[in-house]
Formats: sequence, C-alpha cells, structure tokens
Amino acid sequence: MIERSIGVVLDTTAVLRFQAGDDIAVGELIGEVGDNLTVVAVPVTVLAAARASTEDASRIGMLDLLASNRNVRVWRFEPGEGLPVGATALAVDGDLPLAQAIHLAEQHEAQLATEQGDLVRAVVGDLFAIVDL
Repeated sequence: MIERSIGVVLDTTAVLRFQAGDDIAVGELIGEVGDNLTVVAVPVTVLAAARASTEDASRIGMLDLLASNRNVRVWRFEPGEGLPVGATALAVDGDLPLAQAIHLAEQHEAQLATEQGDLVRAVVGDLFAIVDL
C-alpha cells in the first residue's frame, strides 16, 4: 500500500463538529481530501479530547466512524515531539491537542481545519492555509 501524504489536519473543534453530526462541512472536507489522494490526520490527543467530551453513544459512534474512515489517519504522538508540542501548547493557552494539530500541520505542510483560526494565526501565522470552520 502506498502511503498518502497529509492534506488536512483536524483539531478538536473540527472533530467535535463532525462528532455532533449536524454539520456536513468536516465530512465534505474528508471526502475532498480523499479525492485528492491525500489523507486527513487526526492527532491522537484530539481524538482523546473529543472522546472525553461525551458519554453519548451516538457521538462516540461518530468518533469510531471518523477514526475508521479510509481517508483518515489517527496520528500518534512521537517521543521527540514532546518538547516542541509543549512549547506550542504554552502559546495556545495550554491546549495540548491543538498544539499537536499545529505541530503536525507544520511538519507535513498541511492545512489545519479549526474554529480557532485567529488564535492559530496569532501564534504561528497562516501555516500552509487554515481552513476556518
């Protein structure tokens, strides 16, 4: 299997929109990325934060659906990323999942889908394009 590059990284706000099931924007984005032969990356800390936000079975099911989508890759936290991700977290009010999403987008020159575009731009600029949700 050929490894596809990352086209878009989802932060927690994007995953929560998908999880709610009432906003098609994130689902459409996942489809578009797949059509471009790239993948959507969801940092494991983002997935964990979204899971921690609910006990609702249907919302947990949406997270399973997201994580198992053929166009989505759940991205683990590599040991060497701790310090740089921690430094970014300090700049984004301690939001570790957002910091990992930013770091991943920077590393892979990918877009970042978020509702926190203004905060991200204030910290790191426009990256390789921020998809404002």
